[in-house]
Order: sequence, then structure tokens, then C-alpha cells
Amino acid sequence: MERTNYILAITFIIFTGLSVVKASYRTEIYHAYITGDMARWKSVMDEMDLKKEKTNAFMIELLNYEYGYIGWCMGVEKFSLAKEYIKRGEKIIETLEERNYKMSLVHAYRSAFYGFKINLSKIQAPFLGPRSLSHAKQAIELDANNPFGYIQYANAM
Repeated sequence: MERTNYILAITFIIFTGLSVVKASYRTEIYHAYITGDMARWKSVMDEMDLKKEKTNAFMIELLNYEYGYIGWCMGVEKFSLAKEYIKRGEKIIETLEERNYKMSLVHAYRSAFYGFKINLSKIQAPFLGPRSLSHAKQAIELDANNPFGYIQYANAM
């Protein structure tokens, strides 16, 4: 449960630093965060996901919201829901990789998503753990000022 709170806190810190998403989405996520209304959080993400045209910045913010939501799902043992959002998040990561957008942050998220998969299936740890660590290292190499890269490196270690 502490890890869930940690992930939610980091998500909040990161999304307050990004200011490219329509204010109403940020406001809704903020209210969901402070009230612990995860149904509202999910609803906002689902609405965002339905948008046809998504800028890179919009996608990275949606990915951040999904990262926090997946952490919550893991903490309350909603594993099938976590799997669904992991798949959605990985699609965003792939798109951002193709667009070569903020690669330090993308590698940090890739590392985190490998960590989520390990949490769902411990037997995959020997295969996914090194990948998670590698992406965390790449995040730091690309931007030594990216705190999220260091967080994922610590998680992977």
C-alpha cells in the first residue's frame, strides 16, 4: 500500500509540472487524486483516450495518469484492470518512441511498465528485470536531470 501511495504522489508531482493538457482534465485528475476517487480518475483517462488527435505532450500526460492508476490497481489487487491499462500505456510509449519524443521520460516509463509486469508475474523477473534496469539507465543517460529516471532506476534495483 505504501508503494501505491508513493506512485500516486509521484504521479501528482509529475503531472503538476506538465501543463499541456486541457485544464479541465488536470482539474478532474487533481480532484480525483485529493479525494481518492479512482472511478473519476479512470473516467478522465478514458475520456482522454477517446480523443482522435493526440499531441505528444497530451500522450505523455495521459501516460502519467495511467502510470498512477496502474499503481493504484496493483495496490488494491485489481490486476485485470492493471493489465488493461498497462497495454494502453505501452501503446502510448510505442507511439512516443516512434516520434522520438522526450526519450528520457519515455525510457523511464518503459522501465516502470516492465516493473508493473514483473509485479503481475514474478516468474518474468529474470527476463524483464534487466530490461527495466536498462531503460532506467538510458533515461538517466539521456537526461541526468530527469528525477523520474532515477526513481525508476531505484525501483529496478
